[in-house]
Amino acid sequence: MGGVERQSLGKPEGFDLRVPDGIRDCAAYILATTRMGDRDEPYGTAFFLSVESDVLGPEVRHIYLVTAKHVLSRGGLSLRFNDRDGKRHDPVPLPNASQWYCLEDKGVDVAALPLDDDYGWLAEVAYEPVPLANTLNSKMIEEFDIGIGDELLVTGLLVSHPGTEKNIPIVRSGIIAAMAGDELRDYEEGKYGLPYKAHLVELRSTGGLSGSPVFVVIGPARPVIMPSSTTWDAAGGAGTVSWRLLGLIRGHWATKAGKDTSANAMYDSDEEGVNRGIAKVVPSQYIRELLLTGKPKADRIERDKKRPPRDMDVADSAPSEPVMGIEPTALCLGSIIASAS
Repeated sequence: MGGVERQSLGKPEGFDLRVPDGIRDCAAYILATTRMGDRDEPYGTAFFLSVESDVLGPEVRHIYLVTAKHVLSRGGLSLRFNDRDGKRHDPVPLPNASQWYCLEDKGVDVAALPLDDDYGWLAEVAYEPVPLANTLNSKMIEEFDIGIGDELLVTGLLVSHPGTEKNIPIVRSGIIAAMAGDELRDYEEGKYGLPYKAHLVELRSTGGLSGSPVFVVIGPARPVIMPSSTTWDAAGGAGTVSWRLLGLIRGHWATKAGKDTSANAMYDSDEEGVNRGIAKVVPSQYIRELLLTGKPKADRIERDKKRPPRDMDVADSAPSEPVMGIEPTALCLGSIIASAS
């Protein structure tokens, strides 16, 4: 297959496939006001993603919050994350859906929010952004020979156990069941929705996982051809294993009264019916398309042109003052942009 050696079930001798803590650190919880309006509740998942500056070069990265667009459908949105002391931070308000970036194709279930200078709380977050270079497009999928049976994992909110003193994102694993191809349509409330494309994965998507990042595991039999970091590439006894973003959770199929239906992975209720065990993953190429074109790119360039010059030599120490929404790549991944030395 593509002239690349493939591995079957099992792991090479001496190889450790433990998931790095940093992968869970990319995720945060989206909260929404309950339907009764009496409190906020953990509702969906979002993750942090970084994009290199178009003007200032790879030394500077812009930070975005990414989730599934349908997660933004409820009111009173806020974000819950862990602070730098490892404790749960008080939820911070998020804007409504109209202020998030979305593609013109309304069937694409992706939304992104630029965390620029208006979001001062970013300096308090303990997070590990997914580099955009580590997200897959169709060309990369072909080069890596990614396909049916490849292992993957997802990290995000389990509404039954979000954590009390701190966020505790769960990790679930599975395999690719079918690659994105034919258009799909959800059938809900007696009608079909907009067409869309999605990878199908054998992974039980449960309440709270909507918007969660899905990573494909690339074993040592395949070369790593993208930029590496301590989180996204881990050395093992027989080589290197890498995690690359395949997409984000959209939902899953369930069975109600003997009929298949579609469900968003936001609710933990028996009303969903029986989960069929197949989740739908929005391909990460749509995230790339969203952030590398149109208004998101234009806004990013405009912000950088207005940004005052600053010393970017940060190899020896972190900046003493926070620079919100951008992150010098010389800093260790997993620390925040304004970490004190």
